[in-house]
Amino acid sequence: MSDAADPGASSSSSDEKRAIQSIMTYVSQTAVADLGIHEDSKKISSDELICPLMYNGKRIRREGKSPSLVNAFTAKALKKHYQRLLSIVHSNTSLTHLDLTRNGLDSQMANLLGAMLEECNTLVHLNLSHNRIGEEGCVSIAEGIGKNQNTRLRELNLSYNMVYNEGGTALGQMIRANASLRTLNLRHCGIFVEGSKAIMAAVARNATLQRLHFANNSDTLTFSS
Repeated sequence: MSDAADPGASSSSSDEKRAIQSIMTYVSQTAVADLGIHEDSKKISSDELICPLMYNGKRIRREGKSPSLVNAFTAKALKKHYQRLLSIVHSNTSLTHLDLTRNGLDSQMANLLGAMLEECNTLVHLNLSHNRIGEEGCVSIAEGIGKNQNTRLRELNLSYNMVYNEGGTALGQMIRANASLRTLNLRHCGIFVEGSKAIMAAVARNATLQRLHFANNSDTLTFSS
């Protein structure tokens, strides 16, 4: 007997497409976008990630399909959707605020974001807190900002991302030459002595950074203002 089509899978796919289209429309038409809290996500229970893209992945797992297969599918789908999303952000000439808090961003997503930041001259506030960008992702973001001579980015929030010393060193190199950032939040980033020293040495030479949040990093060096 042939297997019947799974109506649940079709429904999940349709829901995901609608969520993606809704986000893209929102970003392309709005000057100030808060992508961390989308209208559709208000119905999600507290144990779910906020982003509707990840919500669909969670729902599939609850339906009993293989977590490893679902995770691989979700990661591939998310990368494709974030490529499209960041393309829209890059081409938008009025977008100034981008909030991707708690969206499950990993190093691959952060690499895409770093490439976009090399040429994006409209963003003023970027919030990537509570994600999983890691060392490699942090390096990509720092290098992307550093390569953009016309960046207008004034506030960057990377708190609650484990970027460790390699990420901290890359941020220090970026801070040393940057003239746009006014606020940098690096709370709970797992940056220890080596990375901390690189950041503090750069801050000492930076005349424009006004606020650095650095609590709960190195056991021997903690700075917050």
